Amino acid sequence: MKLLIKIIFLLFFYSTLLGQDISGNWNWNFKEKHSSEITLIKINSNEYKGNYCSSYFNGMKIDCNENTTDYCLFLNKTANNIFTGTFESSFSKSIGTIKLEYLPSLNKIKITILNEPEGEFYLPNNVMFKK
Repeated sequence: MKLLIKIIFLLFFYSTLLGQDISGNWNWNFKEKHSSEITLIKINSNEYKGNYCSSYFNGMKIDCNENTTDYCLFLNKTANNIFTGTFESSFSKSIGTIKLEYLPSLNKIKITILNEPEGEFYLPNNVMFKK
């Protein structure tokens, strides 16, 4: 019986680690006036690249990378479910730093901007994106 419990625990532990894949499309909306989408591609178990597209003030301000193969987000895993890296605003062409926290129980990611890029940018700060 103890062996069975250990096996179940190990399977759960490894499935949690393997379930940390954050690749795909993530969305955030605020009162239909502001929206953002992040697309992440897994490079390896510790690195992701991707793009974001934000529309603010009913589309009056758009911060989108038009070339989807020219990535503007680069993330590295720094701890369990925590990724940090850089993002480039296509609006101001400047670079900021970001932290992304994956919340597996909610299947959401929380975005925190650590250092803002110079000039205007429209990636939302301290918000939750859902898949």
